Amino acid sequence: MTTFNRPQLILFWFVSLCASKGTFTTGHFTAGDDPVIHWFKVTLTLKEVHSYYDNKDQCGQQDWMFKGRTSLFLEEISRGNASLQLTGVMVQDEGTYLCRTSTSSDGRETFMNMTVYAPLQKINMTQTENLIICSSDEIYPEPHLSWSISPPSSRTFQNKTTVHKTEELLYNISSSLTISDSEEDLDHICTISTPSKQRRASWRRRRECSSSSGPICHSDHGRTFQNQRL
Repeated sequence: MTTFNRPQLILFWFVSLCASKGTFTTGHFTAGDDPVIHWFKVTLTLKEVHSYYDNKDQCGQQDWMFKGRTSLFLEEISRGNASLQLTGVMVQDEGTYLCRTSTSSDGRETFMNMTVYAPLQKINMTQTENLIICSSDEIYPEPHLSWSISPPSSRTFQNKTTVHKTEELLYNISSSLTISDSEEDLDHICTISTPSKQRRASWRRRRECSSSSGPICHSDHGRTFQNQRL
């Protein structure tokens, strides 16, 4: 006799979506024999994600986008575990899922929403002549980028920011900031944020001086920048 208790959608992200997992829990159902499990993604129609009945996986009607990416915990079905494991998670997987479970004595439906995040991992900063360039790749959802200076200044920034959407529906963001020769010993701070995370990096263009017959100064354009998580 099987009792379905708290079916879950367990997600294993691919590399660019961060090497971690998330769990979405639902309700439970009462006992019975002949367990049947159906997972669907809810769109204009129901896309079959995974099915189990007659004591085995049934993937003949599985939607093509889930081929080879789904599995159940077969050894735990008799203990009421109807959880689905989804690997290689993509942005396209985001949305609403329906879990239908039934036995000879009971049946239930549970809906759950899945939100996909491709976390901001790293900010890259470089300098080319009078441009400081700040960028980061493979982010989801769409990020926001802003510039600031330390010590604070009321200056108006001359910057250009572009956002590119990849074929995987992830976002690459890049911004170039124009600086003047007078901006020495200042930290130029680039902040990139998403709803789930914010990071910042700073770049300093330092003027170094030595004296003999008089001050001799040069600018260090290749100074190492700081990459911080907020």
